[in-house]
Amino acid sequence: MRVMMKMWTGGLVVAFLVSVATPGRAQVTPTRLYNCFSPVEQFADIQITLVGTAEKMEITKAEILDFARKEFDERFGTLRLENLDVAALEGNKEEAKKTGLLQFTIWTINEKYPVVFLIEGRAGSAQCLFEGREFYKISHLGYIPEVEVRNTSKDAIRDVIDKVAKKFHDLRFAP
Repeated sequence: MRVMMKMWTGGLVVAFLVSVATPGRAQVTPTRLYNCFSPVEQFADIQITLVGTAEKMEITKAEILDFARKEFDERFGTLRLENLDVAALEGNKEEAKKTGLLQFTIWTINEKYPVVFLIEGRAGSAQCLFEGREFYKISHLGYIPEVEVRNTSKDAIRDVIDKVAKKFHDLRFAP
């Protein structure tokens, strides 16, 4: 992934190039994604992790989790979130195949402008997680004023859930 960011600072344009590479990782192909999504019949509750300064800016896991649950319900139709112990699934391969996971990590740095953020959403089956197989992953990276962190986080989560739902349905129900 390559991201080009430009900042205007007093008549001077400063450019940052962020390149994220994972050496030794294979490209996630539709077949590999299909293997992680096709057997899923239920989803464990959404996992939210806040890293950095988000909680200092009064963004809570509970608020983000409630928002993510509502977005999930709107986009996944008949599939519902279940209150499951994901760690307990590790010994039950069949149940792990049938259980989907949706995880979000929100990293923030600084409490005042510029607040740098990375919001990452990951999805796949519990079995894929236990076997170390690649999940479907979407990331949002940028910097914003502190007053926009809450809405930007929610927008990124909405975008990730929307894309995951579309990919999930495309892979499962494609002719």
